[in-house]
Amino acid sequence: MLKAFAISAVVFIVMFAILAGLVILRTSDSRVLSQAILDKAMAQDAAPAPAAAASGPASAAPALDTSPPQASAPGTGSEGTIELYRKQARSELLILCGLAMFAGFIAAASWLVFIFGRAKEVVGILGSASGMGAWFGGFLAFVVLGALAGVYELKFQNLATILASEATVTVILLCFAVGAIGYYLSTAFGAPKLMRPSVPLLTLMIR
Repeated sequence: MLKAFAISAVVFIVMFAILAGLVILRTSDSRVLSQAILDKAMAQDAAPAPAAAASGPASAAPALDTSPPQASAPGTGSEGTIELYRKQARSELLILCGLAMFAGFIAAASWLVFIFGRAKEVVGILGSASGMGAWFGGFLAFVVLGALAGVYELKFQNLATILASEATVTVILLCFAVGAIGYYLSTAFGAPKLMRPSVPLLTLMIR
């Protein structure tokens, strides 16, 4: 069983590396940001400069600046702000991908624990396929856990506000697709030979 867990872990590490590369590529320019964020950054350049203090005795003492300090940005004006948002979007997307792959690993590992226990009681080909229902249950668990991770990042970390809508959809679909492939591969290669018929279509590809 430990070997099966190791295989599953390696599969999801590779899947995460693939996702991370795609995210880094996708967030390499500002087009990944929402129009609202771009407009907000541009508005900083368009904002009028503070008026100079009038000359005379009344203006001799400078006014106390009570505004909160602004975070330093690489570059000036809107370019620096856009760069900060782009890096924030990349960081949160990588966290989302990591959470999705971890959800897939937990679902696959849970099924492997079940199937190794089931293998001790199985007799015949029909028994070998008896874990297929649990396989689909594990896949559903991956979808639910991945969806919860997506809601957390999109809603509570404001990722939906920062990202453009098409970029959001693209990343969600990528996480689902790559996670589904990782779940299938980890269960296919991790399952004991006797229980391989419990993985859908596996016996058609591996004989």
